[in-house]
Amino acid sequence: MDEIRLEGLTFFGTNGVNPEETSLGQRFGVDGRFALDLTNAATSDKIEDTVSYAAIYKLVRSEVEGAPSQLLEHLAGRIITVVLSHDPRIQKATVTVTKLSPPLRGSATGSVSVTLVRAR
Repeated sequence: MDEIRLEGLTFFGTNGVNPEETSLGQRFGVDGRFALDLTNAATSDKIEDTVSYAAIYKLVRSEVEGAPSQLLEHLAGRIITVVLSHDPRIQKATVTVTKLSPPLRGSATGSVSVTLVRAR
């Protein structure tokens, strides 16, 4: 199966459990892998024969920057749901959501992430 990948996307959102996360916000990273058959696009060179990565980007951005989720798991699930709903040609989605600066005591660096995989 072929893939469209969006990697290293960074957004600012108010997702989280702690009050400071939801009031001040923070940076989130998103990586996505979307499996579909790209045979027609590879030969035709026509946008209608593929799924626009720009459209996927807008969907992801809307979810991260929109209504907040408390859990990374919930946010990743929202992203997968909206992307799979966007185009039936996408057969499988893998989404990793990373909290780039998690509020962990004693840790000035590091990140935490959740990866979800869903197929039709």
